[in-house]
Amino acid sequence: MDGRPDSSGGGARLRTRAKRVGAASLLGQTLATWSKRAWLFLWLGVLLLAPSVALERLDGLRTLSLGGVLVYGLVLWFVSTLATALLAALSAETAYLIQSSRPVPLGRTLRRGLACLGAAMRVALVLAATSLLFIVCVVLLDRGLGQARSLVFVFLLVLYIRLQLGWSVAVPVVVMESVGVRRALGRSWHLTKGARGSLFVVWLVLAVMQWLLTMAARHVLGEDLQSLSRDAVLLGVQPTTETGWWASQVFDIAFSSIQAVGAAVAYGALRSSKEGVSHAELLEAFE
Repeated sequence: MDGRPDSSGGGARLRTRAKRVGAASLLGQTLATWSKRAWLFLWLGVLLLAPSVALERLDGLRTLSLGGVLVYGLVLWFVSTLATALLAALSAETAYLIQSSRPVPLGRTLRRGLACLGAAMRVALVLAATSLLFIVCVVLLDRGLGQARSLVFVFLLVLYIRLQLGWSVAVPVVVMESVGVRRALGRSWHLTKGARGSLFVVWLVLAVMQWLLTMAARHVLGEDLQSLSRDAVLLGVQPTTETGWWASQVFDIAFSSIQAVGAAVAYGALRSSKEGVSHAELLEAFE
């Protein structure tokens, strides 16, 4: 069918002239799609992210040794990555059904999301590993390089953001095109070429929205933000009150679900822009 990638050979050939994918359009479609079934995406987010939230509430962490803290951190990271991958996988078909004004069969969506969880998880682990590697490199920078430290940090930050944006639709690729991890990462890199600026703006706006809403909620719920340093407020450090902590978790779950929908919306928009594929044609992958 015209507008679909040619499956022959190692890559996808474009058959239509690419159109620009704007940040405002992507953000608007993401929020509109999420809001139409906000309860469903929030329910999925709570169901899938609850284990990592529970792990954060474990008592006795202060008594753990350094090795115990590291193991705990790795377990929490793995559980969060698994939940994020499954949330992104489940959001793909759901988002296209909503955009096509079709009913959402929850049972079928769950079964199909679970069926591709393995590949989606491997993609999510690659993305999470790049984040972990970036953090390790930043920590190591504090031990040397002198005046060159700032330049190296900027280089690493730009590289990290570029990788994250280039691979940002890899999970929807796995779900929609039934390919392996390596092919999904390459396909995502190809689709996002020329649109990473728009994707970055969407990611930045959502991050700022989450920060503003979280800090506002913490203030309304009685946390004294004025007692925190400016850097602590800007970085959104751990809340100092119980209600503030729960408010942070609620917005973490909400925006995790929005970002999962955003990845699916971005994939659909990029396929439509570069290959002329409609939402109805995307849904044929599930028939």
